[in-house]
Amino acid sequence: MSNKKIDIIKLNLIRIYFIIVFFEAFFRYIFQTLGLVQAIYIKDAIIMFVFLLSIFKIKISKRFFGLLFVCFISILMGIIYIDNSKQIVLGILKILMIFWNGFFNSELIFNDIKNNQKFYKICFGMLCFGILLNKFVSFPWEGMEAIVDGIGITTSRAWTTMGIKRVAGFSRTSFNAATYVVICGIISLYKSKKSKKLYLLFFMLLIIYLTTTKGVLISIIFLLGYILFKEKKAYAKYICIGMLSIMIFFPIFSLKSESVFRDLRNSMNQITYIKYLSSIEERCIKTWPNVIMFIKNNR
Repeated sequence: MSNKKIDIIKLNLIRIYFIIVFFEAFFRYIFQTLGLVQAIYIKDAIIMFVFLLSIFKIKISKRFFGLLFVCFISILMGIIYIDNSKQIVLGILKILMIFWNGFFNSELIFNDIKNNQKFYKICFGMLCFGILLNKFVSFPWEGMEAIVDGIGITTSRAWTTMGIKRVAGFSRTSFNAATYVVICGIISLYKSKKSKKLYLLFFMLLIIYLTTTKGVLISIIFLLGYILFKEKKAYAKYICIGMLSIMIFFPIFSLKSESVFRDLRNSMNQITYIKYLSSIEERCIKTWPNVIMFIKNNR
């Protein structure tokens, strides 16, 4: 089979993967209704197959060694915090499926973004429609759970912040939905007319605001900074390093953060604290430590 045909197969499989991930709550609900709960994991099989199709085109470069470094750090953190060989192997497989696919197929995906934006614009429109509709209508998959090997798996998270519903549309969580809107929105902005870019950006910010996802709103500032300074490689590099540093900092900071948040809570107005810092506290005090303990204890 020619390389061109293999690339077409990979691209179509990657698009199917994106569709399942972007609208995962909807697909989980359909599979669960049909009694095929584990069918959702076909997305992992798809991306692993794409990885296997790409592995024979390895090119040694700085990025390649950068990804090896990421794998090394992941293994090291797993050994230090998890002490669970099976979970470490599973984590490495996830890295292989996502990061390494991005490495091997980035040129293929970027060319598709440049030459065929229709797919991403349709996804952007459907994601925004789902979030807007969910603001007024409750979907049947909200708050549903499925049991897989005795463990409850949430189909779509149903939750609120200060009494305000966090809408997710067709995605599993509000922050998932907001992230996918940014991805497809930035791609949609790429070749839009200048007169429409400002309106599209404003609409994208409005949709993200409806999800009440503060982290994604902050990420847009970084993304816009990158777009503005992408010609100045030094600035673009520092922006990327800044984003990566934040991602690394908070999970590590969570190990010693309880006293910090306690002092902040005592010194700030309670409403202000709940609105802007409570979700970060929850992740640092509960989410990340609990995830580490869960992975460590489930061998």
